[in-house]
Amino acid sequence: MIRSLRLSRNYEQMLGMPIDEMLGKTMDELFPSDLAKSMIADDQCIIKDGKTIIVEEELNGRFYETIKFPILLKDRPKYLAGYTIDITDRKRAEEALRESEEFSTSLLEHSPNAIMVFNPDTSIRYVNPLFEKLTGFTSKEVLGKKAPYPWWVDDPKYGTIEQRKKVILGGVHGIERRFRKKNGDYSWVELNITPIYHGGELIYSLSTWVDITERKRSEKEKENLLFLVRLKSMRFLENLRI
Repeated sequence: MIRSLRLSRNYEQMLGMPIDEMLGKTMDELFPSDLAKSMIADDQCIIKDGKTIIVEEELNGRFYETIKFPILLKDRPKYLAGYTIDITDRKRAEEALRESEEFSTSLLEHSPNAIMVFNPDTSIRYVNPLFEKLTGFTSKEVLGKKAPYPWWVDDPKYGTIEQRKKVILGGVHGIERRFRKKNGDYSWVELNITPIYHGGELIYSLSTWVDITERKRSEKEKENLLFLVRLKSMRFLENLRI
């Protein structure tokens, strides 16, 4: 039977009783039944195997991390020692961060626009389902890739790779870009890129794509139609001169 021989003052706050009342008591006498059983099992393994372990435990709505290790006498485990740290604030911060990330991911997943997130080295960190649908590239095919990307079009009008990298990391608003789909077709998007900073340091860039292919096609058709109208007008005027 493992009993407490020495305890630090933080156990008074943890268990709500003076240290003098805790000394000599077993885990069953100090802790709730389920927690005590888990602690006893860990303690027995440490004494048996002579190994150090790290465990996380919850008590009265607070979280603790305990490092337990054997004290050897004549190369055999004789006593068990450990120190416990209150990690409640860290656990709550981790949970808040997880919930925040889940919320952010949900917003990105259901965005009406294609979305891509870049790391500071231009590697792709995330693409949403609409991006996959728009380009034909799956997330598995593009995550981790750096510029130039497989949908980039070699067109001097839109700058060199280095210039595009500056755009990716520096941010742009409302520019139009042509890109190549996985199946080889070409489409157009209105591109917005927003760099996100934390503590003065760039952590990623958020890019949104609005599909403007139909608009560009309509503009091209209108342009062709106007050209034909002008051409017919010119021929009509020439005929009049004759």
